[in-house]
Amino acid sequence: MKEQIHKFLLKELQKYKVKHIRISDKQYTLYIVPELCDEDLNIFEGFLFVEVDNKSEVSYLKTRYKPPVSGYAPRIGIILYNGHLLLKDYRKNKYIIKTLKKINKTFLNKLKKALSDPKEENLNKLFDRSDVIEEFYILYKRARKYLLKNIKGIPEEEKREEFIDNFMMQMLTLWYLQERGFFNNDKNYFITKFKEFKQKKLFGGFKNYYEFLTYFFEKLSNNLDSQYYEDKIVGRVVVTGPAIFLNGEHSKAISIPDKCFYKEGMTDILINTPPKKVSQEVLLLNLFESRDWTEGNIDEFVLGAIYEKLITYMERKKLGAYYTPEEITSYICKNTIEPYLVDRVNEKFKKKFETIDQIVESNDKEILLYLFEQLKEIKILDPAAGSAHFLESAINVLVSIYEKIREKAIELGIKKGLEIIASDEKGEIKTINLLEISDDDKFKLLIKFFIILSKNIYGVDINPSALKVAKARLFLTLAKHFKVGKEKDIFIRFPNVHFNLRDGNSLIGYVDIKRQKPKEQLQLDFFIEEEQSEYITEKIKVISELKPYLEKTAKSLNLNGNIVEEVKELNKILAKRKIDWNDFEKVLRTKEKLITILIASLNSKYAKPLNDLLKKITDLFNQKLDEKFAEEHNIDLNKLKDAKFTPWERKMFHWVFEFPEVFMRKDSGFDIVIGNPPYGRLKQIIEDKEEKYFFSNIYSNLYQHQFGNLNLYKLFIERSYSLLQERGYFSMIFPSSFLGENDSKELRKLFFEECKVDKILEFPEKTRVFEGNTQAVCVLFYKKSRTDDYTVQIKTNISREEKGNLTSLDFLAVKRSDLKKLTGEDYRIPLFYNPKVEWEILKHISKYPPFKGDGKIPPVGEVGEGHLHETFDKEFMSDELGDDLLIKGIHLDRYFVNLDPDGPKPRWIVNKEYFFEKKPEAKKVAEQEKVIGRNTINKASKPRLRFAPLGKGYVITNAVKFIIDIDESIDSYFLISLLNSTLLNWRFELFSLQNNIRNYEIESLPIPRIPKEEQKPFIILAKYMLFLKQYQNYFAREDKHFQYIIDYFDNLIDCLVYELYLGDVVKIPTRQFVEGKLADINLPENLLETEEKERKEDLQKIEKVFNEFENDKKLNGNLYLIKLHPWVKTIYEALGRQK
Repeated sequence: MKEQIHKFLLKELQKYKVKHIRISDKQYTLYIVPELCDEDLNIFEGFLFVEVDNKSEVSYLKTRYKPPVSGYAPRIGIILYNGHLLLKDYRKNKYIIKTLKKINKTFLNKLKKALSDPKEENLNKLFDRSDVIEEFYILYKRARKYLLKNIKGIPEEEKREEFIDNFMMQMLTLWYLQERGFFNNDKNYFITKFKEFKQKKLFGGFKNYYEFLTYFFEKLSNNLDSQYYEDKIVGRVVVTGPAIFLNGEHSKAISIPDKCFYKEGMTDILINTPPKKVSQEVLLLNLFESRDWTEGNIDEFVLGAIYEKLITYMERKKLGAYYTPEEITSYICKNTIEPYLVDRVNEKFKKKFETIDQIVESNDKEILLYLFEQLKEIKILDPAAGSAHFLESAINVLVSIYEKIREKAIELGIKKGLEIIASDEKGEIKTINLLEISDDDKFKLLIKFFIILSKNIYGVDINPSALKVAKARLFLTLAKHFKVGKEKDIFIRFPNVHFNLRDGNSLIGYVDIKRQKPKEQLQLDFFIEEEQSEYITEKIKVISELKPYLEKTAKSLNLNGNIVEEVKELNKILAKRKIDWNDFEKVLRTKEKLITILIASLNSKYAKPLNDLLKKITDLFNQKLDEKFAEEHNIDLNKLKDAKFTPWERKMFHWVFEFPEVFMRKDSGFDIVIGNPPYGRLKQIIEDKEEKYFFSNIYSNLYQHQFGNLNLYKLFIERSYSLLQERGYFSMIFPSSFLGENDSKELRKLFFEECKVDKILEFPEKTRVFEGNTQAVCVLFYKKSRTDDYTVQIKTNISREEKGNLTSLDFLAVKRSDLKKLTGEDYRIPLFYNPKVEWEILKHISKYPPFKGDGKIPPVGEVGEGHLHETFDKEFMSDELGDDLLIKGIHLDRYFVNLDPDGPKPRWIVNKEYFFEKKPEAKKVAEQEKVIGRNTINKASKPRLRFAPLGKGYVITNAVKFIIDIDESIDSYFLISLLNSTLLNWRFELFSLQNNIRNYEIESLPIPRIPKEEQKPFIILAKYMLFLKQYQNYFAREDKHFQYIIDYFDNLIDCLVYELYLGDVVKIPTRQFVEGKLADINLPENLLETEEKERKEDLQKIEKVFNEFENDKKLNGNLYLIKLHPWVKTIYEALGRQK
């Protein structure tokens, strides 16, 4: 395979010119790529291709080599070594490693495309693991299906599925550890043991391979007194602890047959066959053996991705739970964590740093050490953590900053200041100087275990199964740094204790009682029974056994007070029948100290009893806090406990009690809140009608900024606001309808006026951010800090190519005050394609008053929706002849309403008078002349604004929008010509985020109030269009010349509209060439009620006008020039791309 890959690479690279460059005093070959060069900037980049035998050379090229910023330098490193292929993007500091024998066609095709067509998109795809995840998932799902089919001993389908999912996840984790030599130093351990069993060479008398696995699991999870366990059955294996064993203790009733695990020859088939074309059953160990477990392939990200993909289709559709791509989670984490830390440094030292790199490169020792202290204390939350995908990205960002601080500290000769306090396995507290740790993996392991996982990151999720995977995932983020079987092991057992991942309903419960309730009001009733008192005393006995350790550790950690006495006081408080705020605060302070001791003790034998104590205290108080919260907010606690919508045990979550270390500090709350909350309207995702009402009532009472249809994601982002400390940073990804819909305007106002909105990114449906889903989404960044005016960075309509390179986005800078001036307190975000030009056009046309008026100028008219509901009022609709024609959305187009009795069905309304009795407002609308338009039209359809006149007497359905009571100063045909114009369609699309056309979207359109005489050209041309569209649809469908005339007049109206709105910028006249030629013809409103002779005479009059226009060279020249104007061209391009 090495020779094949070598030949393949040389063949693809031979077309490029060669330049020899020196790296660390050694000569290398650089293949210069013209597309990556810029002579003006003296940048000449290309592919560095080298074969390496020296391990240290590989390490240098992979992690330490930094190319020059100009001159000849590698963009992509291609390094062959020891059966592996290393690819490194030096500009973006990304790399992946591939095992040569496991390289498949998918990856080879990506590599070939990048080498032959080295544009940014193709280079990025080399490091994009979505194909790795998708291929693995397809096979993983097949293996899962086969295991489900064959497992015995679990009759309930739901429990069987949960067991298999947990079993496969833990096997995936164990395989990862196997690759690192954890088990008998055999990187093929599980297959080795399978073969030994089949050849009857495996000791233990096991009936099947699964029975051996359960024995193996037990030895790894329970023998915690030693780092290794060894016997003749399992060999010498590392004891991992219980965290990764998601199914807990094994039931002897469960069995899985050997045929589900391994078969000779199957692995090669899985490597060489596209996953969708694999016809055989997929066996678990063959699947794992066929994948690449080197860096950048199968790891903790894939673990989380597989879990999130395994959620059933209906649950995904219902709850909006989708796997967020790494490039987005990383971008969100980097752009919240780093700005927060930069702010803290700038505040302390009165500086104006903009990035972490600027701080580090300032070479200021005091500032560097202060940054380290701030970093140690940062609190980052994902309130809908799932499998900890966002938290994993946060960990990576934090590690990167820790590394930069460490490297600079060494460079500056700093000897002290980067210390952490931790215990060894015996509980001895030690100060570890991170500057004395030379091994990179050991450094990362220590900061992850003793700082990041224990003090920096927090996650809550209502689903305990998700958190099981999250814990296993965090185990993997540690395990990637483990080294066993070396001169000195680098390894920490992962106890199944603290780590701030908790189950509960993030949306219901106390946030910070201290802020929510005056001290005198807090009264918790504790009706302590005798057996409960004994139970509490028993827990204190455990504490007494820990007394010397607690005293010693508290002293080492400089904790004020006497922790043992405080625990005794806690016992007295718990024994009270009622406690007030002072008592509760003592409990929180004591718990906070116990957590501090626990964090320092995570690697000791005291971790579990300490954690047990904390858990018991928490459980006891949670019960009472649940009752108190339910009483205060009039929640039926029994109904909440029995709710099918939230079938998990914890129905509430009391933030201050679960995380006192976050809410009892000076700046109460989290510093960073990130995530991808579930989305879905409660009325759609809750099936039980009673529960639907029950939860809607709860959330409506608990949240202040929710209007219209309650949606889970909006509840989460409002909750996140309350969880964030002042000066904290927020960023989440959620449906982009938030940017414009009416129901979200109060939340938008909250963020824009009470916070400083920093960035908004919008991804349209066609970008497909979530694999297998077309949901349009946005990412919002804000700092919780009120600012008078500020600049918002906006980037909308981000393409798939741009999604892969978010750091290079070109943002539009918009003042909040300008946005408010254009959209009022609604703060709607325009969806630009060419932001800088479109923003200027938008500001220009916004000088005209909106349709709805502005206080001084009255509204154009009343906007509404038809009253006959096509779903709920079917009794009044008929395909057969009825009382009158019924007008639906399908009967309507621009300038034209199909009044043909034989038109699209259902065509008729029946029992019309009874309908009017039932809905008198429908009668009022029917009796008026009106302008009507489509109320719902797919966003991909163009144009979306389609308006026409409609006379009296017609009933319209809810698929039709109407405008009535039009201001006397505005002619309805003038209004129709504006609403149908390309310019107002463009303006409408800027703020339209759904298929429905909302009333407020029409009411926000700018409508010039010009004298009736100046409206005349628009009125006449709109009447021409009404006549021509009717004539075409009823009598001349196949006449192409007729369509040409319609298109001409349509374009003419567009150009008149451009002149009206943009004339002082476009400055290409049209009106002066039109007015003298227009004939004001008395045209019928309904051609079906006319004679053929009359129709033809009217048509001839219109054609005469058309011919005069077509022969006017100056007019037509200007019509052509208008479309070439940069503003007009931008409008057409924007509408053409909105698909």
